Amino acid sequence: MADTKFTPGPWDLLAGCYTPENGYFWMVQVADRTTAYAFEEANAHLTAAGPDLYEALQGAIGALEYSVDCARDDGNNSDIDFAQSKLDAAMSALAKARGEAHG
Repeated sequence: MADTKFTPGPWDLLAGCYTPENGYFWMVQVADRTTAYAFEEANAHLTAAGPDLYEALQGAIGALEYSVDCARDDGNNSDIDFAQSKLDAAMSALAKARGEAHG
């Protein structure tokens, strides 16, 4: 798998802030510097969880690859199709996070 180029976690979510110009917003801080702003709290939480989600998905790919192999060995086509579709989605999401996916 390709090396990551993003700053490793943890990424911390700072409490909501308010300015008259922007209203309420949240900041994600990495290594003592603010790297992202979000105007929706849910988006800020998702951004802050990015490195953890990336790492978890990398681990899940191994389990999905094992599931595909087991289903192949058992000749269970419906399990193969299901596990393969989840594996493809996970790999596509990681490629997108690495900037390798387009569109």
